[in-house]
Amino acid sequence: MIEKTTLARPYAKAVFEIAHQDKSYSEWSNQLEVLSQITKDPQVQDLLRDVTLPAQRKAEFYKAVGQPVLNEPGENLVQLLAAKRRLVLLPYIATLFESLRAEAEHEMSVELSTAIPLEESQLSLFMSFLEKHFNKTIRIKTVIDHNLIGGYQIRMGDVLMDASLKGSLAQLKLVMGG
Repeated sequence: MIEKTTLARPYAKAVFEIAHQDKSYSEWSNQLEVLSQITKDPQVQDLLRDVTLPAQRKAEFYKAVGQPVLNEPGENLVQLLAAKRRLVLLPYIATLFESLRAEAEHEMSVELSTAIPLEESQLSLFMSFLEKHFNKTIRIKTVIDHNLIGGYQIRMGDVLMDASLKGSLAQLKLVMGG
């Protein structure tokens, strides 16, 4: 079976090309985020699996729910994906689009997890370090994870930098053979 990311890639690239031409990255990000959230709803998942429901009805549903943010190109994407029975790919398309956008805008999305909330000055230091290290503008999302005990974890796509106390204890346990 073909992986959903592989199926979503051509659609994400096509949307990115459209967004790149008229610099409508933000508009497409908003639309794809809304469509992705619609798709992730468990009731919508059931609707998408219903083979008796015509593709046109599924497209109409998406357009109605997404109506406040969908423009004509967004509606055309929904129509195309419905016709190809690919609406389930919307979360993957959104993620791939954001990666392409970040690359084009020389940005990097980072998730910073800490055991306690950081002060603004500490967050600024992290951002400054990461921007210098990667030579990109950093978009940072902070997460509080009390399980870390102390320290931090930085996730950049598939890469995890673990400087947490929990990670250090796990390493120590591994070294000691436990």
